[in-house]
Amino acid sequence: MAALRVLLSCVRGPLRPPVRCPAWRPFASGANFEYIIAEKRGKNNTVGLIQLNRPKALNALCDGLIDELNQALKTFEEDPAVGAIVLTGGDKAFAGAGGTQRLTRAVGKSLAMEMVLTGDRISAQDAKQAGLVSKICPVETLVEEAIQCAEKIASNSKIVVAMAKESVNAAFEMTLTEGSKLEKKLFYSTFATDDRKEGMTAFVEKRKANFKDQ
Repeated sequence: MAALRVLLSCVRGPLRPPVRCPAWRPFASGANFEYIIAEKRGKNNTVGLIQLNRPKALNALCDGLIDELNQALKTFEEDPAVGAIVLTGGDKAFAGAGGTQRLTRAVGKSLAMEMVLTGDRISAQDAKQAGLVSKICPVETLVEEAIQCAEKIASNSKIVVAMAKESVNAAFEMTLTEGSKLEKKLFYSTFATDDRKEGMTAFVEKRKANFKDQ
């Protein structure tokens, strides 16, 4: 079994590599990548799929991979048809960082301390129970499950999705009072959008909303 974890709907800045790749060379926009595989997926090509592709190095991060990843993310972010991005590794490895900070906020101090100090891995079931992942599915269907979830996200208003994501992420940095104020501010901001009006109209008329991201 595998855990479904990474879905991105926007990018807030370039990633920075911890190490350097040997013999890396830059790639022009639209060219084939060396360290990642990037393509549009979904029934209407609304999902950007990025797969890390350094199997011999177990997808260890490096200059070339990070540069290609930033390029692919920027391309998908600027594509009006793409509403969500799925980032995945290979069958054996997915490199990551932030274990002492993000992990602690996600699963609590006790479990984070044990995982960091012992280096022990946890099962997908334990990860879900701890709130580290939202869903568990077989390895062979993991990517397709992620794409289906991303398609649902992409079918919503990009403006409202971005606001919702900002509000949820802020919960890790703010007090409950501060977070509630931000949520209220963002909610009132939706009243200035055409998508909010379309969403309410579609709900009343019991039809699928046709968002324009405006």
